[in-house]
Amino acid sequence: MERKSVLIVDDDPVHRRLMSGIVPQFIDADVLTASCGRRALDILTHQQLNVALVLLDIHMPDCDGVEVIMELANRACPAGIVIVSASGATLPAIDTLARASGLNVLAASPKPVSLELMETMAAWVDQYGNDHRAQHDWPTMREHVPEFAMIS
Repeated sequence: MERKSVLIVDDDPVHRRLMSGIVPQFIDADVLTASCGRRALDILTHQQLNVALVLLDIHMPDCDGVEVIMELANRACPAGIVIVSASGATLPAIDTLARASGLNVLAASPKPVSLELMETMAAWVDQYGNDHRAQHDWPTMREHVPEFAMIS
């Protein structure tokens, strides 16, 4: 079985390091990091990785999270997406955009990521991390399983 990966995309080095340390405590996966949207897209393009989950900051220089979302939608990215931002004001609109683009959005959350959201991310990777075809069932699951529906 191919090892799963989680990609953390954030221009804030402190938050990137924090999440790189926390994610392995919840998710049995390799942790990859990118300091900007362009680097994240390079990683997803040039490396043969089983990226099961992308933790994506919205406000970044050079290529922001919205641009990354649009490119992931163009690529029909099957990974779970968790959208994060230090300012929560834009999260509902970006969450709606990402979902309407066909992405598997698990949550849109202000920073820092909660323990509950970490557990949801772990459940995503455990259940769908190696079966990208099945991942598209997740939004339906979120509607029917109360502990997942509360996250957004």
